[in-house]
Amino acid sequence: MTLRSSGTLLGVGALALSAGTAIAAQSPRLIPGIQRWAEIDRIPRHHFVATKGVPEPYRALRNPLPATDTTITRGAVVYAANCLSCHGQAGKGDGAAGRGSTPSPFDIAWLSEMKISRIDGFMYWSIAEGGRPFSSAMPAFDTSLTKDEIWAVTRFIQAGLPCAQGASRAESGRCAR
Repeated sequence: MTLRSSGTLLGVGALALSAGTAIAAQSPRLIPGIQRWAEIDRIPRHHFVATKGVPEPYRALRNPLPATDTTITRGAVVYAANCLSCHGQAGKGDGAAGRGSTPSPFDIAWLSEMKISRIDGFMYWSIAEGGRPFSSAMPAFDTSLTKDEIWAVTRFIQAGLPCAQGASRAESGRCAR
């Protein structure tokens, strides 16, 4: 390789490196939500699962309720009565009762997009024990909701919070069709 071709190669490499740096610096704007993914391990429950897995006895749990409109509608009712005040209408963690909570309520609309939300035992554990394992403000619902209510709201979240994402709710909390 000649000195001139080495210089050209170094120049092209430097140009590519600076272009890559510029793209990386703008990536949160180019790829919406990328910043959240970069910080996912800072979320205590997700860090716990990444390092230790879903705790027993939740690990092997499977949702016994079918993923039907009836179950999801029932989950919407449970969500409206127990979750909406903190997690908000669209599940973004922006409900009035959650303001000032430490940490702030989780964006469960985002959770519904994550693969981990498909793990029934993870979802049941998250709702049943709430923030108790992590000393956060989320209440544990293991004594205030029935198992079927926890499973129904799990189906609702796994379905992407369909009522919360655009369909209106009747006063009962049911999804309007």
